[in-house]
Amino acid sequence: MEKKNVFDTIKGLISEVAPDVNIDGLIEADSMSDLGINSVERSEIVILLLSHYQLKIPLVELHGLRNLGELAGFVHSKVA
Repeated sequence: MEKKNVFDTIKGLISEVAPDVNIDGLIEADSMSDLGINSVERSEIVILLLSHYQLKIPLVELHGLRNLGELAGFVHSKVA
């Protein structure tokens, strides 16, 4: 699996959890907070993402990831 697949999964989850966000122009440098996604929605997206890939990672390990690309890269490294 490639990192792009994880990024595409994140985009789909953003569309599901925060349908007002236009995902067509999303790039890896975008952050969820810059997109107007609140903290509850961010948590839901991350939990759904981890569940999708059947990962059991303490959420504290995700602290400090600054953008969608870093999140995709982190998840990709755990799945690969």
